[in-house]
Amino acid sequence: MLAMRNSLIFIFIYLFVTLLSSCKDEEETHLSLSVHEVTFAAEGGTEEIELVTNTEWYISSATEWISFVPTTGAGSSTFTVTTASNPGDTDRNASFLVFAGRNVDTVYVSQQGTYLTLGQTELMFDREGTPQEVALFTNYEWKINIHENAEWCEVDPLEGTGDAVLLLTSTPYEERVPRRDATIEISCNGHSFFITIHQEIENIAPTAPELVSPEDSSIENGIYPFFQWNESIDEDGDPIYYHVLISKNRYAALSDWEDISGRITETEYAVSRKRLDENTLYYWRVLAADDFWGETYSEIRQFRTGTNIVYDDHTVFTIRRATVPYEKTPKLVILGDGFIRDDFGKGNIYDMMSDLAIESFFSLEPLNSYKEYFDVYKIVTYSQESGATVTYDFTDYDIQAQTKNTAFSSNFVGANKTDIDCDTDKVFAYVKDKLGFDEEELDNTTILLIINLDVYAGTTAVSPTGRSISMCPIGRDTFYEVVYHEAAGHGFGRLVDEYIDFPTLTLPDKRREAVEDFRGDDIWSFAANISFTNNRSQTHWQHFMNHADYKNQVGFYEGAFLYGKGIWAAEKYSCMADNIPYFNAPSREAIVRRLMQITGQEFDWDTFYEKDIQKTYPATITVKPTIASKNYPRPYYYPDYFYLCVKE
Repeated sequence: MLAMRNSLIFIFIYLFVTLLSSCKDEEETHLSLSVHEVTFAAEGGTEEIELVTNTEWYISSATEWISFVPTTGAGSSTFTVTTASNPGDTDRNASFLVFAGRNVDTVYVSQQGTYLTLGQTELMFDREGTPQEVALFTNYEWKINIHENAEWCEVDPLEGTGDAVLLLTSTPYEERVPRRDATIEISCNGHSFFITIHQEIENIAPTAPELVSPEDSSIENGIYPFFQWNESIDEDGDPIYYHVLISKNRYAALSDWEDISGRITETEYAVSRKRLDENTLYYWRVLAADDFWGETYSEIRQFRTGTNIVYDDHTVFTIRRATVPYEKTPKLVILGDGFIRDDFGKGNIYDMMSDLAIESFFSLEPLNSYKEYFDVYKIVTYSQESGATVTYDFTDYDIQAQTKNTAFSSNFVGANKTDIDCDTDKVFAYVKDKLGFDEEELDNTTILLIINLDVYAGTTAVSPTGRSISMCPIGRDTFYEVVYHEAAGHGFGRLVDEYIDFPTLTLPDKRREAVEDFRGDDIWSFAANISFTNNRSQTHWQHFMNHADYKNQVGFYEGAFLYGKGIWAAEKYSCMADNIPYFNAPSREAIVRRLMQITGQEFDWDTFYEKDIQKTYPATITVKPTIASKNYPRPYYYPDYFYLCVKE
């Protein structure tokens, strides 16, 4: 009896464990697909779908016009969905199933009907513009829309029903403007069909680029080479564009060489993202091209990459130590947010952007003449995810609202705004800890937080005690100017914006009071580039107005700090208005005064004047167009910080 009881207990335990194991297996298998709906044009095509699972999977479909490669697999993978052309003039729809263990998911497929077909979908006009015909076949009404880039082409007829022959005629080629990749759109039954048109022109291709570096057969230090070549010449005077091409096979077909730079106008290109393999032989060449099909390739050179050197998390680099004989000196600290481990490879994106940030910070006067006063550091900080949090979809960039787990929680407003926020307490505490600063040293520190998002934006948090954080994204075309506006201007100079968002409104009393509260007893300590009076005898920059070298440009220009009335700037042009590379006279004095205050020196105006080598804005300055008000109340003020933003 006891034996039977033990046997029953054993069987029960066995069944329990087996059932538990089965439930556990069922819970642990999973399946997810990158998309659940795919749409194809009438001519058919291929779509790649990512599949994530931890078990075997297979596809089930009874639709003859859809095929898959592969149809089965194990673990995470990708598969392609291919549709044949749709011969009918109505849409068709189907679906297929993906099974993984006990999981199943559905993908819906739709394909457009053949409402309209064209005898040709791409035309090349000769230099004389000889007219060409295109046959059109349909059972429906149709209408021609000539896109703006194709206005040099006339089409007859412009609308109709059923089959037709279109006559396309090129207008005379009167100026040397590219006529390529222009679009004729045909609307039919709610869908669009396109004819792409080009026209030849007499053209001489650019000369071949002469390669400079890497030198032939060189060995690179890491996987981020810096390419340089000499400028090509175009006898027609056309703009020249370059493409840096690489391959692991010297004899690969031209179409198989990888274009790593895209179309650029510079004669240098730095690899800033991880795309080359370690310890690998590469071949490279440069293509010079114009807009008229003129192309010339350089010679082919080779180089070998080295080992990818990735900096350890929290590594501190001392870039420069002050050389002035003072115990206390200002600090510039470069941090990154939204950069993952691979971004910190030697010569990679963080290296590039931090070096560019330091260069920009010291690029304008007076900081360029006083850079020996600064200690400069950069710190490596890994984030869990790349990028930054965005609250609303950007209107000017293809970046949607998103949430990212980054080291310092950088957060962009998005939409059409330039505002950014971050965890300021965490940033200050981190810098204090990693560099061993005391509170006074932290108050003398300008932190430049480079954010790994390619947009135009910028915000600086300025504290009453002096410490600041300038948040600057890596917008490729704007990063340099955003840095000197935010970090040099707002962060170190403690200057406020001079642009105007509300041209008809008077500066509110509460904004004036907030500035005066930050200034305390020293008008030069904050917002020294604006004045609340246009009384010459009362303004703090009157000495410039009385000096022969400054009086012709320093005066009163109503409108600054967002408002058009009741506030004045000192000069017509300023970095703090529209990012031009020039700090006006009171701004330069404020920057030098802060340097003197930190180092414990008395400010001496005669010494300032002697060292003030850029007393006027550059003659070749380019003034950016005024941007209309968006009715957004910036900057914003909290008791602990002023938040100052780059111009929208």
